[in-house]
Amino acid sequence: FPTRRSSDLAAITQTNEITVGVNATGNQTATFNATTAAVTLVNDLNDFEVVSTTASGSTSDVMLRDANVITLGASTIGRDLSVTVGGKTGNNGISTNGAVAVGGNVSLISASSAGSGINFASGSSVAGYASAVTAGGAVTFNTTGNLTLGNITTNVTATNLAGTGYSALGAPTVTTGSGSVTGVTLSG
Repeated sequence: FPTRRSSDLAAITQTNEITVGVNATGNQTATFNATTAAVTLVNDLNDFEVVSTTASGSTSDVMLRDANVITLGASTIGRDLSVTVGGKTGNNGISTNGAVAVGGNVSLISASSAGSGINFASGSSVAGYASAVTAGGAVTFNTTGNLTLGNITTNVTATNLAGTGYSALGAPTVTTGSGSVTGVTLSG
């Protein structure tokens, strides 16, 4: 899959679905470099294995949608990150395998499949607030620097919220549709 050149200063958008690596052996990474522009890849039929993005401008948002699960590779995002996935029952719908540095807010949604969780870690950082929605899957934020939690909503349980440096931590909202919150762990 080609890498968009940093000399192409236009935003990256799409018309049709994008499929990368799901039928290949080994991890296949789609890399999008919009430099100071936005990346908007929100077709419901997208099917990525690993996505890395660079959109480092102060007004650069990244919006990604995947039909099932997605892994975020090392990325630099100037403003907000929004990821929505269909999920896969019993698996993390959204995870990281490289540091994701976000200059604004993070919104992660994996709410279409029961037990499909979110794991945002790997030395990642969030300058704004971090919010997550799952349909019963665990939510894990294990970041460097301060972490401000936004709304964390699960259908059954929020089992692990971890991070470091909570000077900016306010009172997060943890909501469950049924059942109860069995544990919120803050460490750092």
